[in-house]
Amino acid sequence: MIEFDHISMAYAPKAPLALSDLSFRIQDGEFVFVIGQSGSGKSTLVKLLTCEEKPSAGEVYIDGLALTQLKRRLVPYLRRSIGMVFQDFRLIPTKTVYENVAFAMEILGASRRSISRQVSMVLSTVGLRSRERALPNELSGGEQQRVGIARAMVNNPSILLADEPTGNLDPVNSESIMALLEEINRNGTTVVVCTHDREMVDRMQKRVIEIADGRLLRDATRALYGSGDKYLLDIEPAAVPVSEPAGQDQATAQPAETGQPPQNHRDKLFTSYDYYYKRKSR
Repeated sequence: MIEFDHISMAYAPKAPLALSDLSFRIQDGEFVFVIGQSGSGKSTLVKLLTCEEKPSAGEVYIDGLALTQLKRRLVPYLRRSIGMVFQDFRLIPTKTVYENVAFAMEILGASRRSISRQVSMVLSTVGLRSRERALPNELSGGEQQRVGIARAMVNNPSILLADEPTGNLDPVNSESIMALLEEINRNGTTVVVCTHDREMVDRMQKRVIEIADGRLLRDATRALYGSGDKYLLDIEPAAVPVSEPAGQDQATAQPAETGQPPQNHRDKLFTSYDYYYKRKSR
C-alpha cells in the first residue's frame, strides 16, 4: 500500500510549496490516474515515491515503510520494487530491444540464465518477441513504449509508475499501451499513471486523484477527467484519514540481504539512462 500522510514539499527553504498537506492511500492492486495541470505537483509525487526527494513535512509510506527513515544504502532495494515508464521512452539507442530490457536485470547482478528466461517472457507479454534484435530507431513510438514497459516489468515490481506514458503516441498506440497497463494491473501490480490524456481517462474510468497547485482537489473512483459533480460516477472523500502504521522494525522491513550493495552501486533502474547519455556527450 502507498500512503501520503499530510505531505508538504518545497524544493528550497523559501520556495513555494510544490505539494501542500497532501494525504491519500493507494491499496495494493489498484489502478490510479494522477491528473493535474503542468506544475501541479505530479512529478514531485513520483520523485517522493522513488526517494529522489524527501518531503518538507509529513511522511510517505510504501507497505508501512516510512521512506524518510529509509537508510540511503537501502534505497536501491526499495526501487527494485518499483517499475518506471517514461514519456520519452529512455531507451539506449545502441542496444537492441532484448539488450535494453536485459540491462535492467544485468545491473542487479542477475544470472544469464534468469535474464534470458525473464526477458523472453516479458517481451512475449508486450508482443515484441519477434523484434528483440531490433534497435530503438527501427521501432515505432508504440513499440518503443512497449519496450519501456517490458523493461519496467522485468524485475517483477509490485508498483508500476507511468509518467505520461502516452504523451508521445498517436491515439491508436495510446489505447494499446493503456490496454497493456490494464492487463498488468489485472495480474496484481499496482499501477499509478500520471497523465494529461483526457480521452483515455474518460474511457477507462478508473480511480482519479486530481492535484491542483500542490493540493488534493479530488479523489474519485470510476471517474472522468473533468472536475465537478457531473463528471463523477462514484465519489470518495478527497481527504482520506491516514492512520499511523503499526510499529515496524526497519531492519525487518528491508528485503532479505544478499550482500551489501557494492560501494559504486548506482540504482540504474532510474539513473543509468541519464548517466549513459551524459557519458556519450562528453
